[in-house]
Amino acid sequence: MYDAGAGAGAPDTVTYSSPSAAIAPLEADGNLQFSDQSTAVESWLVDHRRSKAQQGADRMLELPGVIASYWREGSHYRLRGTASMSPSEHAWWAAHGQEIVDSMAAPDGPDVVGLLHDRTSYGVYGDHGGAQESVQRVPMVFWAPGMTADRTTESFRTPDVLPTILKAMGIAPTASMDGKAHALP
Repeated sequence: MYDAGAGAGAPDTVTYSSPSAAIAPLEADGNLQFSDQSTAVESWLVDHRRSKAQQGADRMLELPGVIASYWREGSHYRLRGTASMSPSEHAWWAAHGQEIVDSMAAPDGPDVVGLLHDRTSYGVYGDHGGAQESVQRVPMVFWAPGMTADRTTESFRTPDVLPTILKAMGIAPTASMDGKAHALP
């Protein structure tokens, strides 16, 4: 973040070093290394032990707007707890929440994740994804010379882009991928 009034390229160390008071519960035990908040809250911890990750997920559940908190265990996330959700939020979360957070599971992925209520964001709505249905339902358009027009209601996720393009080009994947290849018309 830069403050245009402080001169060309001068870092705004005041605002940058003062995160939202809403994430104070995450910082309470001094174990928060970094956190990114948009339509989900993703946090990396200093101490990655299981007990500390579980504590972080407990604190995550205290944040305003969080409906579910998870902690990372290897290549997947474990649900730590939930808060109240509307019936439509619950239906979407039950069908897709685990799959969405597991797409972040990697050795360098966040240690704890908090999913937020619909139309709730700690940043710009839709910024960097999230688990809300409105954020996940993004139109996908492919075009190539000679491709016929087609419209489908088939579920398509961002991880599906690369395998779909590779399949359309007749290129075999050289590594495993989270997404699946869709047939294009």
